[in-house]
Amino acid sequence: MKIMMIKKYFVAISLIFTMLGSISLQAQKVEFYTYQLKHPIKLKAGKVFFKPLKNVGKETPMDVNGFVQQALDKFFEPVGGNSDKNPKVWAKSPWFVKTENAPEAAVILSGTYNILAVTKVEQYQFYETSSLISNPIPYFEVRPKNIVNAEVILNYQYADKTMDYDTIRYSDESERKAGRKMDGLAEMVASCSKSLNSDISSVFRWIDYEKASYQLEKVKISDKALKEEFKQAGELLKNHEVMLLGNLCKRIYENSPSNEAAFNLGICYELVGNYPQSTAYYKQMPDFHTIARMKKSLLFFDYIHELGVETELVEF
Repeated sequence: MKIMMIKKYFVAISLIFTMLGSISLQAQKVEFYTYQLKHPIKLKAGKVFFKPLKNVGKETPMDVNGFVQQALDKFFEPVGGNSDKNPKVWAKSPWFVKTENAPEAAVILSGTYNILAVTKVEQYQFYETSSLISNPIPYFEVRPKNIVNAEVILNYQYADKTMDYDTIRYSDESERKAGRKMDGLAEMVASCSKSLNSDISSVFRWIDYEKASYQLEKVKISDKALKEEFKQAGELLKNHEVMLLGNLCKRIYENSPSNEAAFNLGICYELVGNYPQSTAYYKQMPDFHTIARMKKSLLFFDYIHELGVETELVEF
């Protein structure tokens, strides 16, 4: 009799731990990257031709065209860059493509740059005054000054013959004064070079990646088979198996519609980039954080279409 009682308790405890494990798996938060617009860009979707910028000033040790080419190489990488940042918006084709044939380009990127790095000697006039001197006595002081100025203009010529541009400027001066050391010209040129490289890179760094946590809601399911399948939903989310999860969540919503089931389906649509559909399902169970995130995602979604990106609205 005691043995039977022990077995019953053991079975009951095992079931409790199994249920807790299933619940915790479904309730755990999983992080994905969200995509937001950092700032508008002047490039358009499609083929881009880069014509090296023309130096309209003196020879400079700075490789301005190298800065632009480096920024473009990064720009042409698939949106997201790596497996952890896979595009939430599934494009039918690459958003931007480098071309060597200018006539076929949607945008021709060209421009000019002018770098000035000089040491000037300037003469200043001062006056010495004293209670013992009736008239101020003028005297002169010669001060060397290092000057570094830069201007980079990026021109965008579109297929319809319209144009636009970005301008990047840098200015720095250092003067020798009493008790103050003058910065070396080579040091100032190096600072200018670093700044221009960063500013040019920023022009083409137009997407912000931010992590967001997603958590499936518990749902009441009338179908026993679907109820059993849903026990694996947390694992599917954890492994980023969004298509399988979306198919499951849609079947659950169609079988046992509820606000919670709609919310889970909204998560799946968001993670494959169908933001309009996602927003529709989220509305059935709105919360502040989801509304704020989707507002930014929809702005990004609308903007890429303004650029000419064609997206696939994934369905489950």
